Amino acid sequence: MEWIVRALKPSGKAFIVVPDGIMNRSNDKKLRDDILEQCVIDAVISLPLNTFFTTNKKTYILALTKKTPVKIEGISTLERQSIPVFTYLCSEIGETRDVHRFDIDQNDLAVASDLFNMFKSAKAKFRTGDLRCKIVSINNFYDGSH
Repeated sequence: MEWIVRALKPSGKAFIVVPDGIMNRSNDKKLRDDILEQCVIDAVISLPLNTFFTTNKKTYILALTKKTPVKIEGISTLERQSIPVFTYLCSEIGETRDVHRFDIDQNDLAVASDLFNMFKSAKAKFRTGDLRCKIVSINNFYDGSH
């Protein structure tokens, strides 16, 4: 994660699949703080167990944009994120989550992608009736309540 964040150019974007532990473990607090300092968190998409067949752990997709330094009184600094974060809870990914990986009709990941694209184009006005989608204040990430 650190390597990816460092390798991004200012305004560069990354979609990173991360295990549940990075989001919750107290040992990873420094990593989470570094991500908040260096990047804008655009989205957190929760994937179901066994999304990756050989990994039966909970995973998430983090959508990040590297912050661009701004000059404040002649000093280059990274501004604190103020825009909210798109979150979505996927229960199915369009295929069975077993060794066979047969296609299925339910694909929450496709819905998440469509809603995220709508959110990106109108963050302040974005509204949805989808109960799996929440727009979360970035303050919840800074204070550790999310």
